[in-house]
Amino acid sequence: LFLNISLDYLPQRLASRRVAVDYYSRTLSAYELNQIKAPDAYLENGYCNVCLIEDADQKTRFEAALKEDGIGFGNIYPGAISDQPGAKGFLYAHVGGDNAQQLCRSVLNLPLFPYMMAEELSEVTNTVSRIFKKR
Repeated sequence: LFLNISLDYLPQRLASRRVAVDYYSRTLSAYELNQIKAPDAYLENGYCNVCLIEDADQKTRFEAALKEDGIGFGNIYPGAISDQPGAKGFLYAHVGGDNAQQLCRSVLNLPLFPYMMAEELSEVTNTVSRIFKKR
């Protein structure tokens, strides 16, 4: 029942997520934070915000600042599929060196959910501004 009711609100929920994505894109582009964006030819789905932070120390400082400020974050790519125990017997070959592992260590997802308020988005970008240099 809940899912059936939710379907009526899906377009508004996605639109509100896209507003947050647009805010992050405009605001965070001023900082040395590598945001992964949908290609121009694609419609942004607003599912998640993906940032790559290759410097491990900087990522650790940023995560600590987010925690200190009470801002939730995550990593939707915590490990390479090839490194998971269930994959070992099914791998034919391994290519790309440690690219997948490096990518997984670098990912950080900022909060992105339906109906984020301007104050919530601003709080996230204020934390970014404390940790990252302006371009």
